[in-house]
Amino acid sequence: MKHPTLVCLVAGMVMCWTLHAQTECRSAASEKYALGQFDEASRILKTCLPAIKNDNEKFQVHKLLAKIYIANDYYDSAAYYIREMLRTKPEYTPDPSEEPLTFVERFNEVKETFKHENLTDEIVTTATKRAQRSSDAPTTIYVRTREQILMRGYRNLIDLLEDIPEIEIQKNSISEFRNVVSIRGIAGNEKFIIMLDGVRITPPTGDPYTLGTNYSLVNAKRVEVILGPSSALYGVDAFSGIINIITLDATDVRRYNLSTSFGAYNTGDHSALLAASPARDVSLTLAGQYYHSAEPDFYNLYKSEFAWYREQYLPEGLVDVNGEPKQVSGVGDRKFEMPTFSYFVSGKLIFKDFEIGASRNMERHCSSVSVDPRYTLYTRDAFIAQTFQSIYARHTVTADDGRWALKSYLTSGQGALDPDSKFMNRYTEYEKGYKYQFSRSHKIEEQYERDLFRSTTMICGVSFEDLNALPKTADLPFRYDVKTPAAGQDIYYLNTDTVDAYGRSLRIAQDFHYLNYQNYGAYVQFNSTLVPFTELTLGGRFDHNTRFGGVFSPRLGVVVTPVPKIKAKLLFGTAFLAPSPWKAYSTFGSFEPAVTNGSVTGLQSPFFHIPNTALRPERLASLEGGAVVFLNTRLTVSVDAYYNRISDLINIQSPAGSGTFKGVDVTYVEKAINQGLAHMYGGAFNISSVHQIAPHNLNLQLSYAHTNGDIAGKPLTLTARHTVKASVDWSVHRFSLSTRLIFRTQSNSVITDAEGNFLQNNAFAVVNAFARYRLVENEMFDLGATLRFSNLTNARYYNAAAGQDSFYATPQDPIRIEGGISLGFR
Repeated sequence: MKHPTLVCLVAGMVMCWTLHAQTECRSAASEKYALGQFDEASRILKTCLPAIKNDNEKFQVHKLLAKIYIANDYYDSAAYYIREMLRTKPEYTPDPSEEPLTFVERFNEVKETFKHENLTDEIVTTATKRAQRSSDAPTTIYVRTREQILMRGYRNLIDLLEDIPEIEIQKNSISEFRNVVSIRGIAGNEKFIIMLDGVRITPPTGDPYTLGTNYSLVNAKRVEVILGPSSALYGVDAFSGIINIITLDATDVRRYNLSTSFGAYNTGDHSALLAASPARDVSLTLAGQYYHSAEPDFYNLYKSEFAWYREQYLPEGLVDVNGEPKQVSGVGDRKFEMPTFSYFVSGKLIFKDFEIGASRNMERHCSSVSVDPRYTLYTRDAFIAQTFQSIYARHTVTADDGRWALKSYLTSGQGALDPDSKFMNRYTEYEKGYKYQFSRSHKIEEQYERDLFRSTTMICGVSFEDLNALPKTADLPFRYDVKTPAAGQDIYYLNTDTVDAYGRSLRIAQDFHYLNYQNYGAYVQFNSTLVPFTELTLGGRFDHNTRFGGVFSPRLGVVVTPVPKIKAKLLFGTAFLAPSPWKAYSTFGSFEPAVTNGSVTGLQSPFFHIPNTALRPERLASLEGGAVVFLNTRLTVSVDAYYNRISDLINIQSPAGSGTFKGVDVTYVEKAINQGLAHMYGGAFNISSVHQIAPHNLNLQLSYAHTNGDIAGKPLTLTARHTVKASVDWSVHRFSLSTRLIFRTQSNSVITDAEGNFLQNNAFAVVNAFARYRLVENEMFDLGATLRFSNLTNARYYNAAAGQDSFYATPQDPIRIEGGISLGFR
């Protein structure tokens, strides 16, 4: 370095300016506090707080905020900031001769309880619809905070869920939805609900959906992941779990936050988060994220799996048609392409007790993902694009004494396939087979909360939901016109627009099933601590659906605290999963001419998946128990065990042998059926540890999960029996590094061999890492640099397939490196 003295001088000036600006901020707030202008003092401090990284200065700001809230008689809010003080300086004790007496008394009260609190025991709201410590929730719950999201570089929900114990993700597993999530052995993205600030942002009709880069965490304050049935509060489809993304308010972040990153395979990820508080009691946040990637060139990375592409399709244009090579035409240059595009936008406005919000997400990916290249075309024209959007309004009325509250909700959600979505595979005879699907929901809900006694609270509510759907169509010969009724579009099944030897038309018109139905719900829940050292949760919900009738879902949970550092849990819960329009009405297959003595005599079909409108809801009964042990304030050990029993399980790929469809002989007919019983059992062991050895901060997590069971007497699919996950988060001064390990044993795919045995992927281990360095940080702005490593060791590994034409073990991404910058300023 040519001028080290100059560099050190500039760095020193920047550091001094930063500390001076932060001190000036606190001084201005202190003046307002001394004048009794508490709201203005609070506003100044909350504006400065996100930029403060110095622990001593942060401690002083938290201290002043605690005093302000005590002066306003907001003791719960004051307790929050006192806890933040104790996280920074656990041994601090206020001097009664220098501090207000009310502050000293409140501080000592909180400090006494804080001795028994753990730094990993977060406040949650999703488990019982009321605020409580995660250890007090009767369910198994995992929380990831904003700090962890930034530390580990989680960009989207898939990144985060991959590290959650008892959750398994089969990536690149099925062409239509790309990734498949299993929770405690229950596989399927449609079997849990994703919410944004308590509002559902997955298809309201319960259809499977794309879960990839489209569910962004750009504005996430924390993410609460509930494992197990939750229909007793949330109704239909809260089957295997609930995921709630709680978003930031304007006071939580700087006014403008921008980030961008670029990496291998022409990958880019760009996001923006804007926050404003233009007036008192007003908070406005806007967020957006856009992702694009050409994706890895799998045909070069996995030469054995893509040998057909390189040796048959690329030079000759050959594909497999009923076991015989056949040349396809009109495809173009046969270039291998499987790009991904996605975006997410969200906005939230809060004014006093009124809140409105909206979000929209979309992902477009190759509709050949995971499929053997003998049976599909890896071309840019073959893609699936799915969009979901929601809007909501929420109003809360709270009694002056705080003993009751009435919450009113209006929500509307809409999901659709882009009408340009299409498959180009053996079911479409390698022609463009277009798809379309649509769903919409309008819902109103009233929820009443009341403190019945000092130790008992009640939550009850009613809801009404009106739903409309056009189930996913069969392969269409041309693009569906969303502005014209299907009856006016003359849509026929692929390859039926022909004539027989006598000139008679063989065209078969497609069926379209427009659905309109309603769901009525009512629920009640009691939480009581009447029995010493015990918290009881008792509730249930009744839903009546005009498609499949009524269902009652009860829940009973007990949390016992025999000593302050141990909490034992026991929960019995039930849930139901509606037979979605996608499962009940899905249709796909192919027709071809039937030829006798060289003449076309009609049509025939080698395969068709046909509708089954008589499907019944799946029902889940679950029993789980566990314990949380706080060995000290920085070390937690937890264990849980569960047993799930599912009745009327829907198998969407149940063979029915030969048959007919639309009067045409079909060699192999398939449809969804209620197959019978499934059983899952297992458990998990977790260790979480937080260490602060100035200036180093270390967060360690280790988990082991075991899952076993059967589906109608056969082994579980898409679920590993043994899973180990570990993470190390380390930060020192402005630098942080997060390293995460995932190890899984074999998982059964849905594909079987000739003897009917499920084919498996091999056990694997994958390491991911994320590094972040804050280049500049002060009151006005901060600038950071990031470096991301996915599959750090460049392992060649596979996940289990969820689609019938897929590789039974689907190839996964090689090492992917991305570098980026982030900028935040007022």
